[in-house]
Amino acid sequence: MTLRIQLVYRGAPQELLLDGSASVAELRSAAATELAVPLANLKLLPRRGLRLDASDSRSLSDLGVADAERIVALGPRAEELEREHAAEEEKRRREAPRNYHPSMLRGTKPRSTATAAPPPPFASIVPHPQTAPDSPQGQRVLAVLHRLAADSGVVHVCRLHDFTVGILTELLPHENPELLGLNENAGQRISLRIRTDDGVGFRSYLDVRRVLLHELAHNHVSGHPRAFKVLNSQLNAELEAYERAGKEGTRTLIEGEAYEPAAAPDAGPATSHVLGGATAGGKDRREVVLEATMRRLEAAEREIERGCGGQ
Repeated sequence: MTLRIQLVYRGAPQELLLDGSASVAELRSAAATELAVPLANLKLLPRRGLRLDASDSRSLSDLGVADAERIVALGPRAEELEREHAAEEEKRRREAPRNYHPSMLRGTKPRSTATAAPPPPFASIVPHPQTAPDSPQGQRVLAVLHRLAADSGVVHVCRLHDFTVGILTELLPHENPELLGLNENAGQRISLRIRTDDGVGFRSYLDVRRVLLHELAHNHVSGHPRAFKVLNSQLNAELEAYERAGKEGTRTLIEGEAYEPAAAPDAGPATSHVLGGATAGGKDRREVVLEATMRRLEAAEREIERGCGGQ
């Protein structure tokens, strides 16, 4: 029996014909060839309740794949990866130290050996290939992405856990309405839903930022086991503790930089407060804050997990 698979890639449907006895691995291979997406970067998102595990040797028919089954495919094309790699190589070449002949160095003074500032956690921020960056919508999307990358709380969490992201970009609503975020290859690319389902409105900044923290946790933990839930709750708690400390006074980051909070309309006079210290119960104040925040964020995290494409 021949199955017609409706493969949806970047909003455009493509029909794939496969025998019902084919395996998931054969489906992935055929989809990768059809879409020109490297197999290692291809992610297939079937309907809810249908699992397509490449290690499962059962046939597509036995797994419950129906004729005209709709499967969403995600992943960068090979030529897109080549362009990104070429751009990265060019950037490294430009930033690499130059080699000078000794005769050119006579009379020069040595440079300062002061420690250079660490590179930003997000290497590049790019619009979705289907979004014109100079359009009004494209400019608003880029503004949100740049705001996320420069968010002092997000940067603080990235520094604490050595998170780095190659590309931060948008995940379009029509690619998969149920998906809120996607982390590919442990931080090579993170895609976030910036706009609402109609493609016109914009989601709450704090909601998008919470999804970003969720996807950053996938840099260290694949899937959603207990270890992932603990790490993700810790990231949210650390960011909230950082911002709370910022409202109470200037905080010093691990790198030695100072965080100066912007004045808020309802904020009282700034006070000096040391983060940490013992509480009446004997616990460190940081522990109390983290535990309370973790409990409060559990419900919100369950909703984000349902819309996560990370593995």
